[in-house]
Amino acid sequence: MEKKEKPVLIEHVYRDGKKPEEIERVEEILQKSGFVKAQTVLHAALADPVSLYGKTEKMTAGIRRLLAGSDLHYAPVGEGLLEETAAFRKTIAEIPYYQIPYFTNEEYLEEARAGRYCCIYDAGGRIVAARHLILSGKKTYGWVGVEERYKERYGIAALFLHDALRLILAQGLKMCSWVDETNLPSIRYHEHIGSVWTGHRKDNWLL
Repeated sequence: MEKKEKPVLIEHVYRDGKKPEEIERVEEILQKSGFVKAQTVLHAALADPVSLYGKTEKMTAGIRRLLAGSDLHYAPVGEGLLEETAAFRKTIAEIPYYQIPYFTNEEYLEEARAGRYCCIYDAGGRIVAARHLILSGKKTYGWVGVEERYKERYGIAALFLHDALRLILAQGLKMCSWVDETNLPSIRYHEHIGSVWTGHRKDNWLL
């Protein structure tokens, strides 16, 4: 395969310990073509969203009061915040650019109007946290980012999770995740909230 004017991503999905020989042969060809295996991610699905929603409900009222008394504002990503939110996402080391599906600005605004694309910004309009819940059929994936100094202070990640749970429960969706197999804090987090590993893996090959 020849190089393009943009990066090329190939994803191989398979079961734990059951990578087909055909995929292994294709991977040999990819390596000869200059592809590099960027990462292997594990698939998880939230087992009991109703129970988790109840647990987060108890804490989010306090988080909202804390935010209301600060200079932070929680809102859908409006047109004036699209560029700032996109720039903020690029600062999150745990979210490689090739994992983010392409959306036009109008599509991002539609996501925001549906409550799936939200952010938190300070009095100066600077983005300090953001969340995008991305639909894939009846499953949801997505990403969350919180600036380091706000991670422990306000419980923003818990607030994002609660609002995402409300959406998936109202629409009969399933919350799923792809987690880098080397990202132990993320693995522990997903296990803590009640996600279970489905046994699927995905290799991301990048040219």
